[in-house]
Amino acid sequence: MVTVYYAHPRFLYGTIDEKRDLEAIMKYFPDAKVMKPAKIRLYHKNSMSIYAYYASLHSEVSTII
Repeated sequence: MVTVYYAHPRFLYGTIDEKRDLEAIMKYFPDAKVMKPAKIRLYHKNSMSIYAYYASLHSEVSTII
């Protein structure tokens, strides 16, 4: 199974734009599991390195949607 890490800014969480993006991801990767940063709960001021770590765990895809 392919996992897609969908990194996006917080102001898009729960918006129509986020929904559209997720629909596009599922169109191109129908069997993929989508991982969103909102599902990773971290409360540390230097958490970006941890998000980068999570992103590095997922399959690399060179396709830009």
